[in-house]
Amino acid sequence: TTGLVTLAFNLRHDPDYWYLDDVLVYAGVVQMLSNTGFETSNLSPWIRTTPNGACGGAPAAVCNFGYHSGNYSACDGSNGCADRLSQQF
Repeated sequence: TTGLVTLAFNLRHDPDYWYLDDVLVYAGVVQMLSNTGFETSNLSPWIRTTPNGACGGAPAAVCNFGYHSGNYSACDGSNGCADRLSQQF
């Protein structure tokens, strides 16, 4: 198909953290996402938003713990509402 697709994760864990790493989406043999393991040590091109308003706790960021492979993961300690991490491809 044509057009952009958005993959989004809504993350909320009162009062602890979610960890996200090694996010893969393939079209045949082509990897569609960038920075799938957060190894650039920043979220880009992932976009963090708060679809339900401001949240307490720690917003989504890149952490050097909680990873599946490599040295980094996305971590989120949002409380009271969900943070959203998304990427268009």
